[in-house]
Amino acid sequence: MKQINLLPPEVVAQRSRNRAVPALVLAVVAASVAVLAPWWMLQGVEASLDEQLVKQQAFLGIADAVSETPDETFESRSLSAVTAKVTALNQLAKREISWTKALTSIESVIPKDIVLSSYTVTPTNTEVIYSLVGEAPSNLSFATFVESLRQNENVEKVVVEGFVFSPTKSTVNFTVQVTSEVSSIQYVGGAK
Repeated sequence: MKQINLLPPEVVAQRSRNRAVPALVLAVVAASVAVLAPWWMLQGVEASLDEQLVKQQAFLGIADAVSETPDETFESRSLSAVTAKVTALNQLAKREISWTKALTSIESVIPKDIVLSSYTVTPTNTEVIYSLVGEAPSNLSFATFVESLRQNENVEKVVVEGFVFSPTKSTVNFTVQVTSEVSSIQYVGGAK
């Protein structure tokens, strides 16, 4: 069904002009926003960049002033702080124990027939204490082991804490405490 408009043509034309005005206004506003919004954002970015440039120029001005007139007290304080840190690190490195050297020094004197069931290594500031628990096939083998520990240049003291001979097995179960000086097994000058 077709719609019939009974209004005179002048009224119809006036209404269509009235509808076109808000659409035209809306189009002009949208175009203005589309043009002005990026310009406004660019202004904000430009202001931010200008602000950063001013800060950098101020920093460079200070840096130039410092480089033109060196402050010897600042340099000497910096140098003494670095020297103190290097000295502290060297002291720590001198006290660092070379675990490879520590364990190899004991391992090198253990005869092939001695079997260790456990060992404990306890470092202190001045010495390292090894507690060795194991089994020897004979009294002679155990005596040879203890003597080789005593003759080791890195060993300061050897104490036999436990000794049990089993005549049925002909074996010796033992606990030996070995003490070494830390200086004999630490890194030299921090170098590994």
